[in-house]
Amino acid sequence: MKHLTVLLFLLLSIFTKVEAQPGGVWVPDKQVYEMFVSPNKFDRENEIVSNINGENVKGSPYLDTGWVNGTIILKDNRAFKNYKLQYNIYAQVISFFANNQSLDITDGIKEFTLYYNDKLKKRFVNANNYKQQSSPQYFEVLADSKKGMVLKNHKKIIQANTDIANKSRFKLFEATYSYFYYDYSKEKLTSIKKGGNNINEILNLTDAQKTQLVVPRFDFSDEASMLSFFTLYNNLP
Repeated sequence: MKHLTVLLFLLLSIFTKVEAQPGGVWVPDKQVYEMFVSPNKFDRENEIVSNINGENVKGSPYLDTGWVNGTIILKDNRAFKNYKLQYNIYAQVISFFANNQSLDITDGIKEFTLYYNDKLKKRFVNANNYKQQSSPQYFEVLADSKKGMVLKNHKKIIQANTDIANKSRFKLFEATYSYFYYDYSKEKLTSIKKGGNNINEILNLTDAQKTQLVVPRFDFSDEASMLSFFTLYNNLP
């Protein structure tokens, strides 16, 4: 894989050659897919097996199995649209596909958006925009208002597992999630504890607001319920 500087050169050189594409997950033809795109193989049960540091791991490190149309915005606010992207959650790396080449973008991304269809898209922001870290970490934006953003941190970790029936041991990817809130006025990124135990402190809710929102009726371990809470909170004066 080439580095960011090579990628930016290619982006600039072929930008005018890329035509707009409809949304959706796209997988290239088999030969291209095997040569340039996929680090994944399939076992006898037709399950994806990824090679991670020389070890076979069941499952995929990616958010999607194919390539998705997307837009990248760099830290200098240059935007590149209608490119095929793939998000490696495990490595926190965005890959770009063009001219039968797959390139990794390891730095310089402010945010990116994946477009699945006319109604479904996923926007991700670099957490380094809000809290400096040693390496990029991308959070999905679940809700964005004048007050703040609700963010979802996707993670894939490698776990050991045992198939008792076949007396075999293997490793597999396990998807985990955590949630954060970024307060625009405080310019502060805070983890939302499981169950929302710290939500009053994060938002500095007054007694009147707590009564109006009826905070205990929301289940913060359920994403839909949590987002319902923030919808009501964002509509408060």
